[in-house]
Amino acid sequence: MNTRVLALLLAILSPLAFGQDKPQEFLSWYDGWGTHTVWGAGTISGSYRDAHVKCGSTTVVVRAIFDTHESRGAPPDPNQTAEYARASNTALLKVFETRGDKCAFAKDG
Repeated sequence: MNTRVLALLLAILSPLAFGQDKPQEFLSWYDGWGTHTVWGAGTISGSYRDAHVKCGSTTVVVRAIFDTHESRGAPPDPNQTAEYARASNTALLKVFETRGDKCAFAKDG
């Protein structure tokens, strides 16, 4: 496993495993027209700054890290790539899965 991906997974899972209060969020690409692609999870509708998804009884913020509508064809930065978002989102999904919670995405990714 890539050491960056492993470090990202540990950063996400460690606070959750030890009960620390760390804001949970899914990372997305926003299309400029109200759709967030949450890599590794699915899609949801919402505005650029006000999007969320229910996972069990928890409401999780969806934060756009890349706006495909405004990118003018420029590639995403390393911390905006689909792979980066997928690694983060997959780790967070696993936390919810271990609790038996499902997240309500419009379409599975």
